[in-house]
Amino acid sequence: MLSELMPDELKKACKMIGKPLEWYIVGLLEGQASFAYALRKILTDILGKDEASSVIAKIWRLRAKSFAQRYLRERPQKTADISTVGQIAKAWWEREFAIPYEIVKNDPNEHIGKIPICPYWEIMKKMYGAAPSTVYVRKALTETTIEEFKGIAEALGLDVEVIVEKLICCGDDECLFIVKRKEN
Repeated sequence: MLSELMPDELKKACKMIGKPLEWYIVGLLEGQASFAYALRKILTDILGKDEASSVIAKIWRLRAKSFAQRYLRERPQKTADISTVGQIAKAWWEREFAIPYEIVKNDPNEHIGKIPICPYWEIMKKMYGAAPSTVYVRKALTETTIEEFKGIAEALGLDVEVIVEKLICCGDDECLFIVKRKEN
């Protein structure tokens, strides 16, 4: 199945390099984690914590919205509600970051999602040690996570409220998110 997702040029490149598929998967995840850390670190150094957090959250919102739009092109929905946000959030974290995403509750009015383990964070810590903890702080990551969900909802034409209860990269035992339709 995995090779069905790969463009022909990527298949040829992998064959020419001669490494097992797992090597490429870890390498791509390391590359994404490395870029995310470098972006957050450099922007924090240049702009300061608050402004950097705001800019980065906007970037992740756009990434999540773009992912949701692609998801919807591949899997058109007749109707969209909060449960659709949950389905796309699960696909987002699992596809983009190789992070298992558990749906605790998913109905038209409320979504509760949980991340029980985060190999993305573990890879980042392995590459950089404690350094990411200086910029991966609760306030910044909460803002980024809220914007990711808002980006997904925006692609669906929905306005949502997001509560970030827990974050593994901030020392919690899991990530826990609650998403509700915004009351006007």
